Amino acid sequence: MMLFKPVILAFSSLIDKELPKGEKINNRYVIEEFLGMGSYGYSYLVYDSFLGRKVVLKMVRFHKRITKKGIRVHQYEIEILKSLQHPSFPAIFDEGMWGTVPFFTMEYVHGKTFEQLIFIEGQRFTEEEALAYGLKLLERMEYLHNKGIVHRDLRIPNIMLEDNDVRVIDFGLAKWLSDTDNKKRELKSEISPQSDYFQLGHFLLFLLYSNYETNGMEKERPWDEELSLSLKTNKLIKRLLQIDKPFETINELKQCYLEACIKREE
Repeated sequence: MMLFKPVILAFSSLIDKELPKGEKINNRYVIEEFLGMGSYGYSYLVYDSFLGRKVVLKMVRFHKRITKKGIRVHQYEIEILKSLQHPSFPAIFDEGMWGTVPFFTMEYVHGKTFEQLIFIEGQRFTEEEALAYGLKLLERMEYLHNKGIVHRDLRIPNIMLEDNDVRVIDFGLAKWLSDTDNKKRELKSEISPQSDYFQLGHFLLFLLYSNYETNGMEKERPWDEELSLSLKTNKLIKRLLQIDKPFETINELKQCYLEACIKREE
């Protein structure tokens, strides 16, 4: 099976070729732009002739749609998106089949990811700004956890800024918190609130490092030595990353977070 898997992946790469602009899906969706491919699916910006608007169409990759597990993941993402009634998460519109390929469509979120803002546009974030955007992400996270959902992929490519509002996309790795299992996982992929806390810590670090400058001659040091942060922000991030005592509840996290947001006395 181990030798068979690379063959399937290679064959999948040949099958999963980018569809050309103008291709029509089910006489409804017109391909406008290829958005990208992940381990489970690939996405297009399409024009929905029924709704009269641009939407995102996500298809399941070949090597996933030939397995029951791959199809379950696809249905799982649809189920989770349907359960969300919040403007900070993409609304789902339609699901169906294009030949043998399962797909669904969802809201096209305008704006840019924090990955684009930092690494393409060169935007810099102060400690105060990073904490402010992180607080908005924390609020989105709290909504998900209250719905019994853990996102597990709160990385900067999946966090968007639209009209100064933080929006979360890509629920391909999201899980119901009730779906805990006995597998030994890395902290960032645990089916637990702590996995999202951990990724919130990394989100903050990416924003904070956008303001970090080096002459290229310095020896690399730990982040808490390279970044000049307030003691409360330093403490917050260390607990998010479980370097220090981890947060056990969202209320405990919120209290520590709000303390970090309070401006230092002059």
